[in-house]
Amino acid sequence: MFTRIIVGIDGNDGGRDALALAGRLASADTEIVVVNAFAYEQRPNRGSLGGYEELLREDAHKVLAEITQGDARYRTAAIPDTSPGRALHDEAERRRADLIVIGSCHRGVVGRVLLGDVSRATLHGAPCPVAVAPHGYREHADQPIHTIGVGFNATPESAAALGFATAMARDITGQVRVLTAVATPPSTARSYAYTFDWTEHEAAHRLAAEQELAEATSSLEVSVETETIDASPGVALEGLSEHVDLIVAGSRGWGAARRVVLGSTTDRLTHHAHCPVIVVPSPVTDTVGSRSVVEPPIRDVVAL
Repeated sequence: MFTRIIVGIDGNDGGRDALALAGRLASADTEIVVVNAFAYEQRPNRGSLGGYEELLREDAHKVLAEITQGDARYRTAAIPDTSPGRALHDEAERRRADLIVIGSCHRGVVGRVLLGDVSRATLHGAPCPVAVAPHGYREHADQPIHTIGVGFNATPESAAALGFATAMARDITGQVRVLTAVATPPSTARSYAYTFDWTEHEAAHRLAAEQELAEATSSLEVSVETETIDASPGVALEGLSEHVDLIVAGSRGWGAARRVVLGSTTDRLTHHAHCPVIVVPSPVTDTVGSRSVVEPPIRDVVAL
């Protein structure tokens, strides 16, 4: 499914986790480019030290060599940029990458995803899907990815996530678990203060969500398991992450076209998930008359 993967490393354990996840997601034909961005701004000034960039680049290549251990499967690139996130974005666009893979913050709990400043900067505005490896993932990266979880709420963004998850499951002959969370708004007063029966409204809302979920998954050509639960989306997806091998999440709807912009649900997920998370960019939406045209973020996504 992935033809070219960019992996961001910085010499810490998170980079090793990211490389392990990239290896798990890659096929035999996938090109894996391991990138180390070193802090240098290519703007000569009177205070510039001759040879300083070369020393930093040499150190970056040493880190790359240490992590990749000379494995011929990997290409390496040391890039001067004061923003590692921007360096990964630029390299992904230049190489037309299908995926960027990053690690979690080293302060996170083992087995959980936790974004640091660099990881968050990489996710926001990314030109392609971004995968985040949980802290310590390299210790059990030999476990196969078979079950892929995804949240669905009948928006173009969740449809793009479902399409991406379906394409992955089809590629690995795996299963998709699709979860819809129906959150009941909290009461602001005693029950007798309401003039209508809220339970009927809640039941109708749930029924509509179940029908939308059934319609979206009825024609998927992979093994699909669906569930509708009463919970907030963030809490629901965090719980789902304990029972799947990977979760796919969508970006916020008002983000730039084909760019990753985290919403509150995805932001929570990328801080508390128990498994790797892939965040896909917002689909390209254009209005033609009264019709909305949604373009999937990758060429292999199933149109829904």
